[in-house]
Amino acid sequence: MADKVYRFVMRKEKKFIKKFNPIKKKSVGLGSIKEILVALFKLKTRKSDAKSEQVLKKHRPILGGVMRNVFLVVGAIILLLGLLVGYILFSIQGAGLGGPAASESMAPSLKLDVLDTGIANINDQHVFTPYAIAKIERKNIKSVGVYMEAADGPLYNQVYILNSRREQGDTYSDFKRELQNDLAKSGLTVNEIYLSELESIPLGSNPLIIVPTGYIPVSLCTTNGEGKNLRELAEKGATIIYMGYGFDEGILDERRGRLFPGSDYSVAAISKNLGDVEISEGAGKPEGLNLNAIRYSLQYYSSDPKLGIKLVYGGIPVIKWNVGGGYLVMVPNTLDSGWKNGKAAAHDIAKMIRDAEWLKAFDEYIGVSPADYPTTDDNVIYDTLIIPSGKADINQSNIRLYVVGYDENQNIVAVQTKYISLKRTQNGLLKNPLYALSEKMSGSKIDLDAYFDENPNKFNRPVGVVVHAVNASNEAAIEDVSFYSSAIVPIKHPQVAQYNPNFNPGRYIIKLETISTQPYTLAQSVLIVPEIAIVPYLIDWKKQEFMFTVDAHELGDNDMYTQSLDKTYVTIDDNEKTRTLISIKKIGDKTIAYFKVAEPLQEGVVHTFRFEVQNGLEYSEIAYVSRNYWEQWWFWTTLGFAGLIVTVGIFFKAKEKVRYAIDIPDFEIRKKRRIYIKEGIVLDLFNNINKDYGWEYMPLTLKELKSGFRKITYQGRPILIGDYNLQLLLDKMKYGGLVKQYLGLYSLGKWEKESMFDYKYLSIFRKVRDIFINLAIPFTKLGERKDCDIYLKSRRESFKVVLGEGGNLADRVALGIGGRERTLLVFSDEDMKSAFVESITRYGINSAAIKIALLNNKLIPMTINELRMFVK
Repeated sequence: MADKVYRFVMRKEKKFIKKFNPIKKKSVGLGSIKEILVALFKLKTRKSDAKSEQVLKKHRPILGGVMRNVFLVVGAIILLLGLLVGYILFSIQGAGLGGPAASESMAPSLKLDVLDTGIANINDQHVFTPYAIAKIERKNIKSVGVYMEAADGPLYNQVYILNSRREQGDTYSDFKRELQNDLAKSGLTVNEIYLSELESIPLGSNPLIIVPTGYIPVSLCTTNGEGKNLRELAEKGATIIYMGYGFDEGILDERRGRLFPGSDYSVAAISKNLGDVEISEGAGKPEGLNLNAIRYSLQYYSSDPKLGIKLVYGGIPVIKWNVGGGYLVMVPNTLDSGWKNGKAAAHDIAKMIRDAEWLKAFDEYIGVSPADYPTTDDNVIYDTLIIPSGKADINQSNIRLYVVGYDENQNIVAVQTKYISLKRTQNGLLKNPLYALSEKMSGSKIDLDAYFDENPNKFNRPVGVVVHAVNASNEAAIEDVSFYSSAIVPIKHPQVAQYNPNFNPGRYIIKLETISTQPYTLAQSVLIVPEIAIVPYLIDWKKQEFMFTVDAHELGDNDMYTQSLDKTYVTIDDNEKTRTLISIKKIGDKTIAYFKVAEPLQEGVVHTFRFEVQNGLEYSEIAYVSRNYWEQWWFWTTLGFAGLIVTVGIFFKAKEKVRYAIDIPDFEIRKKRRIYIKEGIVLDLFNNINKDYGWEYMPLTLKELKSGFRKITYQGRPILIGDYNLQLLLDKMKYGGLVKQYLGLYSLGKWEKESMFDYKYLSIFRKVRDIFINLAIPFTKLGERKDCDIYLKSRRESFKVVLGEGGNLADRVALGIGGRERTLLVFSDEDMKSAFVESITRYGINSAAIKIALLNNKLIPMTINELRMFVK
């Protein structure tokens, strides 16, 4: 084509040009305006004369323009003056006597009261968990989050940061500020304390003391009679988090600064407090922290039988004294050398405090309850808190309750915290299933086994006992269940009964108590009644046919619960005339509840289906009758209108004149040439395309790879490759593992090692990423967050996203469900989603926290296609 020249000859044609004479606008002076106003006045007062009419006729063209604008301007000025006067009057009224009181009443506030606490059986007769029934009063707070943390060892209830002489601590101010802000989200207040004030910490307060001094202070190492060395603080139950160098590198004097080994204070004095501890060289980077390196480690202990050493986070030593139950956490680096800034250090220490790894290392941690966000508009909220995992054979527990209040933008505006120490007072045991449905739903009652094991001296005659259930609403829920003993307690053989837990969904404490005006609790256990959902299987609005299944999450196979809908009734919109009998039928291996509505439902409005099998069981949906488009009136109207327009257009269409003619000769037939390129060039293409888009490790589509080939040149010309050849090339590279394919996307095999993510994880990340970009939703980058795979802020709310591909899925899900945001668990297809849900609900794999998150809609499994509609 480059050697061809085409010449076009254009003939001139006569062209008709219209000429216009522009009319100049006449300016209107003040004199003319005065003449117009005088003439109008005379006309309105019926004193018009020939001269006035002549003036109006002369200026008639401008009467509708200039005079209208004059009146509009005057009217606008009057309106603005009125608004200004109204605003001033409103401001004066608002600043009256009621002003300060109204402002004060709008301040957000929380009040936390504990109505009942205790230690109850859970799951098995020798597994226990603490519980608390709380009353929360809120004022000017949009929503609240309620939490409970428990340990059978000393759980800290005060947090201090030591403000004393420091080395390698220039970032202390940033560290303190960020630590205070971070821990405030968990209801914790961080106060500064000085060395001289350590001895005034009250006994039994279980303080947590952070020592970011770089070198250990002398007064914490020596026995000086002031009651503030490490061991003495530990005997008070204190947990010390020390951040700095090893004790063998020196110690810090408040007045003289750093003292080296061999100075007036020998580091050997530490052996009085720590026993024979060997400090050795550390290596590597801790797991899950920002800390860049572990400088040293503590290897073993020998002479002190009351001393124990464990490693947490892959290398951070924790020392425990059996006397007093205190701990020393040795963070092996300083503020300035261990982290890139004070903010990173603060986040690590806050994570350690929230994780309570030192308690877990010595098996003194029970757990934390799943985050609970009671959904109610009431200003008074009641909540029952438990830890579903529990722990075997605990007799005591320390719990920390904290309630966080949020405003409409999910900002923390108020926090309330309470610390309580519990002891198990009852010797008896009560055993029942953790999860249960009513007899009407499940088809059977649940078993209840009671073991009486009280001290015989407590009861000198046979006693009658009764079982009842309480929850945050203080419901007495169990009917017709009682044990009447025929002998003096204890009774060595178990008492067995059954009952129908016809409860509303929620958490309950089952209490076995004596029949008395002042009942004595012999045993207690936990029972959870999960939310039961009616799930649409197939709805045909046109035929008015409805099919449902019952979703019971934790309770396994749902077919048996769907079966319970047989011969029950559903009522639509609380209208008794719509009461319809439900029948059960099989579709393949699925049990379906089926009914048909006699009269068509109204379109475009919400209809509520209420099922009589259990209270609170209902389903709401908007009726959209789906008709074929050729059955719709608008289709034929639009078609007719379009035909009319086309017919008129064709009839009145002007004939086109051919003005130019181009003769193009036949193109030269060129042969295809086989081109050989190196394998490395093709592989580099993946990274180059990523770089052009500003991506990293993002799998690519065939179209993107095809466009990228244009940047590869051969003899100075870009290479064009067809779809077939490109697919053939990629298939060959797949066999050697150089390229991997998933979800129609191609990635380099070496990316898995470089990014630490497998190719399936990267592919689903790309798919999800494209959805957020198309919807203009901000989201985090690959590997940016530790608690989730992607964090996004849609128009409605913020979400954590966990991808259903990649390793450690259960661990990643467990991390993702810890915050106040809902977690979206995204799978590539429906089969993978169903397999995960089934592994949790039917086979009981993974933790109870994931099950509860599924139940409470805090964890929402979905496919990629469903994600698009959910966050839209």
